[in-house]
Amino acid sequence: MPKRKSLWPRETPCLVCETKMINYQFMAKSMTIIYDEWMVPHFQPVGDYEDFPELLKTTICPGCLIASNEYGFGVDSYKYFSRNVRKNEQLKEIFQRTMNERFHLLANEFNRFERECAILDVQNKRPAHTRTRATFEKIWTQKEKYGVPFFNMMFNEPRDYATALVLSAMDRYCQMVRIAYNNDIEPSDWENDSLKTAVEAYFQANTLSMKSPEPRFYFMGMNYMHSIQILEELIQHVEEKDEARHHQLINHYWKEAYTAMRFCFDNDDLTAIPNELKEGGMNYLMAKLHFRFGDEEAGKKCLRFAKNYADNRLKTISNKNQQNFVNTVDDMYKEHFQAKESAEE
Repeated sequence: MPKRKSLWPRETPCLVCETKMINYQFMAKSMTIIYDEWMVPHFQPVGDYEDFPELLKTTICPGCLIASNEYGFGVDSYKYFSRNVRKNEQLKEIFQRTMNERFHLLANEFNRFERECAILDVQNKRPAHTRTRATFEKIWTQKEKYGVPFFNMMFNEPRDYATALVLSAMDRYCQMVRIAYNNDIEPSDWENDSLKTAVEAYFQANTLSMKSPEPRFYFMGMNYMHSIQILEELIQHVEEKDEARHHQLINHYWKEAYTAMRFCFDNDDLTAIPNELKEGGMNYLMAKLHFRFGDEEAGKKCLRFAKNYADNRLKTISNKNQQNFVNTVDDMYKEHFQAKESAEE
């Protein structure tokens, strides 16, 4: 028997250019969420439902390339675009001005994986370079003719590794644009690198000052974490001569994920976290990231909080994720505290 449908595709006009786009949502009770060791959510089908990747949640407009992984983006109301409805027109103007930069960002990300994309196309029994044979410049300059259908083909299900990476990159850029707008950050231009530099400089100088009604850093950090996992799978398909640059990119994404999550954590951005562990889960994640980048003191501070949360807030275990969290935190605590105490004795 065929699998039951688990996706709910909702068609909606883009809030910026009014091009029709699809917002995918999982049907209630068709999927369960499992968190891995880095607190990245992975959807698993329940019973006889179909399986789909978590990254389908990223909605992207094929007309102007605005992207978001928030639930209901562009569907339910303007509050998912900007909570301050009176300022929506200003934000729309900014996204219209930055349209060409979003296109160039997409082109750079996609062309970076052109070789691997061709390999995956062959594995999926599609002709190699079906998409990459056409140049992005030609598609973009003639998008009224065939650009939007091309991008619709890219962004709709099924999505391969390369397309998923492109979506994550687009989402991160759009989140940064909204962070800059909400906090009156004015970079010299709106290109990706200068925008990222301006946002980082602002929050390094204004720690604990983000009172934006729309948290974004958590979504950006999660997209970097997703991208790292996709790259680690994709690297199995690359030629040996290309492995070094992929490892280099993975290391770069780890640094970017660490930066985004630090800003999220320092600015008490916990309302964005969509899991049931909240403060405990965020402190556990920050502990792992601090330890990875050699900040033992900060890591232990976060680990103590996560341990206290697990011991006192999760006394009654109600689901598998909470049980796994308690066990994982206990193991980490033993590694960083009890092991040292035993050695001193």
